[in-house]
Amino acid sequence: MLYEKHIYQDHDFPVILHLSRLLPDTPFYAHWHENYELLYITDGEMEIWLDGCRYHAQKGECAVVNRGVLHRLHAINGECRYLCIIAGPELLLSRGVRPDNACFYEIIQPDAQFQYLMNEISRENMEHGLLYKTAVMALIDQVFVNLMRNHLKNHAEGTRENGADDAVKRAMRFIHAHYDEQLTLDDICRQAGFAKNYFCRIFAEYAGQPPIRYLNQVRCEDAKRLLQSGNCNVSEAARRCGFISVSHFSQYYRKVNGHSPSKDMKMEISKAD
Repeated sequence: MLYEKHIYQDHDFPVILHLSRLLPDTPFYAHWHENYELLYITDGEMEIWLDGCRYHAQKGECAVVNRGVLHRLHAINGECRYLCIIAGPELLLSRGVRPDNACFYEIIQPDAQFQYLMNEISRENMEHGLLYKTAVMALIDQVFVNLMRNHLKNHAEGTRENGADDAVKRAMRFIHAHYDEQLTLDDICRQAGFAKNYFCRIFAEYAGQPPIRYLNQVRCEDAKRLLQSGNCNVSEAARRCGFISVSHFSQYYRKVNGHSPSKDMKMEISKAD
């Protein structure tokens, strides 16, 4: 995944809300979006990378993903469960707050009020009682009041100066647009606008893997889609996704998916039978 665009079913309810679980071996790829995302840990602990910086969050804490921030998660020491709240910038705009002026600290040590609000949102989400959306919006309003009053960064703290995140995003966009071509590391670095050694280091910090591994992962994900569609055999999927040979494709596919590409094709055929 690259840029995640959230679509709200109800414009009067610009919120996505769900309880999630993360396992240590669950793949969670770096991506970004233009919304605020709150991850309130209800059990376990996780590491979260935000624009290349690593943070730790455990039960009772809340990680905040600000708008436009590249992020990825990883559960540590077993399963991690969390309440995820994704709120669009229009929520703050409708309350008279400019989203450009609202950048929050990444890890929050909640006070009693914040914990109460998050627990109430979780309860409302499970029960879906009468006037559910009205109740949830009232609670989320109070959550953002708490964030604005207690956890708001000043302008200098909220400003990114080195442009590394923009360079990584440019490279990711380029990879997703041209992964079916014979891309080289030099091609990707030129799009990023940084020297090769420096860019490879910052890309790995932000995405959790080197650029070429990320490229081959994107290729394998699309190859899996093609194989499962029933319209491609293994060699055709490899060619259409930019691999130079079937053996090279099979090697990377097994690394990414844990099995050979032919297994996904057979799985889809068996379903059709």
